[in-house]
Amino acid sequence: MRTLKTSFAKLIGLALLNCLTLTTFAQTDSGIEIEDFGARDDHKVRIYFSPLNLVNPAGNSLQLTAGKSVWKGGEIQANVAQRLGFGDPFLLDNFYNLGFASITGNYIRGKGTRVGLELQQSVYRSKFTDLYVGLETALSKDLIYVDHTTALLFLDNSVDRNIVRTSKIQNVKVGSKFFVAENFILDVYCGIGYISSEIEGTIKKRINLPWNVKLGYQF
Repeated sequence: MRTLKTSFAKLIGLALLNCLTLTTFAQTDSGIEIEDFGARDDHKVRIYFSPLNLVNPAGNSLQLTAGKSVWKGGEIQANVAQRLGFGDPFLLDNFYNLGFASITGNYIRGKGTRVGLELQQSVYRSKFTDLYVGLETALSKDLIYVDHTTALLFLDNSVDRNIVRTSKIQNVKVGSKFFVAENFILDVYCGIGYISSEIEGTIKKRINLPWNVKLGYQF
């Protein structure tokens, strides 16, 4: 796991270096003066909604994000997601073979919450598009009901029980914001990172491959 952390740290460093280099290039060599984007940088706030979260088979949620520009081409985002209780809470864990549970079993994700903070920097800008790099950190806590037929590999599963799963998430993202109409934004991104999850003292870590689509409006 030390190798994973080292590789992830190097990835973040390369992303930041690439961010700074491309931002300088975009401001000087793109043929578009950075002042042309003053109105875009001076918005008061952006609100984003993530519709795909509502149908996520690994646990659907209602997610809202608020963003604010505090420097040229940069944006700070804070997001909150409320779990809605549907989906397979161990779907991705089993896919990555974490060993939390077997493929079969009966479990229901209870109410849970995920909060995150993200720093974004545009690396290329055009009239209708911002290409950006983002660094995200997030925490989540879920209450999962597990019945006695579920093959949990580290718990006494002879009785029905509720378990708590807490997760720490770190991601590096690359995305693009499309300004499709006045004040309306389509944000598409993908990335790589890792998740560290803990259930009753058992900790498992895995690679994370985030992607999503967000619909935004800027005031």
